[in-house]
Amino acid sequence: MTTIDRLLEATPMPPAEVTDISELIAAADAMTLARGKILAVAEPATVDATLLAELELRQDAWNSALAEARSKLLGQQVGVRGLRAYASHVR
Repeated sequence: MTTIDRLLEATPMPPAEVTDISELIAAADAMTLARGKILAVAEPATVDATLLAELELRQDAWNSALAEARSKLLGQQVGVRGLRAYASHVR
């Protein structure tokens, strides 16, 4: 099995729908750790362009999923700050 095959195997697509951001982050962390172990022992090699394109597609999907999760968290943080500000004025 080539390095790119092993990287593809270690890089599943992110979940289509994320209901628990902590699960998405845990999955991304596990994927990053697995890929790091593969790359730590990888030898330079010629890479199949099709496999590389698939790996890039998956990486882009993870980047998008994590960016969306970050945006949701920031939105929640803004909402919490607003509630705190409101609560401090209501007292």
